[in-house]
Amino acid sequence: MIAELASFLKECLSSGALLGTLCAMLFVPPLAWLGVRALAPVIFGMNADRPWQAALAALAAAMPGIIFAITAIVGMAGGIASGCLRYSAGRAVFTTIAVLATLSFARATWLAIRRSAELSTLLRSSENPSTPGLVRAAATIPAPVRELPYDVPFCAVGGNRAPVLLVSVGTMASLSEPQLRAALWHEYAHVLRRDPLTTLVVTFFSDLLPLGTDDLVRLYRQAREFVADAYARGRADPHDLADAVVVMARAVRPGLAFAALASEGGLRARVDALFVEGTSGRPTLQRAVALVGLFTVAALGAIPAAAAILHYSACQGMHV
Repeated sequence: MIAELASFLKECLSSGALLGTLCAMLFVPPLAWLGVRALAPVIFGMNADRPWQAALAALAAAMPGIIFAITAIVGMAGGIASGCLRYSAGRAVFTTIAVLATLSFARATWLAIRRSAELSTLLRSSENPSTPGLVRAAATIPAPVRELPYDVPFCAVGGNRAPVLLVSVGTMASLSEPQLRAALWHEYAHVLRRDPLTTLVVTFFSDLLPLGTDDLVRLYRQAREFVADAYARGRADPHDLADAVVVMARAVRPGLAFAALASEGGLRARVDALFVEGTSGRPTLQRAVALVGLFTVAALGAIPAAAAILHYSACQGMHV
């Protein structure tokens, strides 16, 4: 069965630039997904190495979609440059590739727009800090802080190109000033790590294909919260940060597609991690296995695109 599939893929990929690209788009991303699924238990087991867990989970979640996008773009560009479009079969294959790519990108774009709608509403309703406690706390953070006129405790990062820290009036009513500063340092860590932009990219490529990578996206979101906690712990009292995490978790708003304090991560595990020394700075066997595995999946996924480039002038089977 496996040998038969391998033979079929070999024949398909060598049949010309356009047909090879179509075969690659249909078969290679699912195979890459299988490779990612095989590595998922390793990445999930990296709880002692949260920074790398976050990075590897994000890469694994996005990889099948990235391979699909590169294959489609390279194949379409090569198809236009080749002579395959002189033939009706070539035009049919090219149209199929274009339709598949357009539908996938349209779906991912629509989901990204839908996720950003709530954030856009929050940004429009925010204003400069007016509460004295927030003004003092914001003065200690090297990032813009905006106030939200909401009674529900809420603290998050908003925006990708120019991130701002969003704090609701309810947050200031629920936290002491030291706890508020700790929460702001946590959110500032997301800004430094460019987590909002990373989330946008990862979810976009994950949405390109209807494959099961949602658990890896959730793992990335979870691990990044631990990393942000570790950064804030070095700049605020961990007790204040723990209190802030607990308070915010009780009022968390599920479904928000951007970094929000206590929205992900397992509350008890995060609080416990604030009072123990981590081991994330030490290389681990799991890190090496995951890196080598993902590099292998990426390299194998790049082969069809390279094959399409080499066959740009070939239009076998297109002479109709």
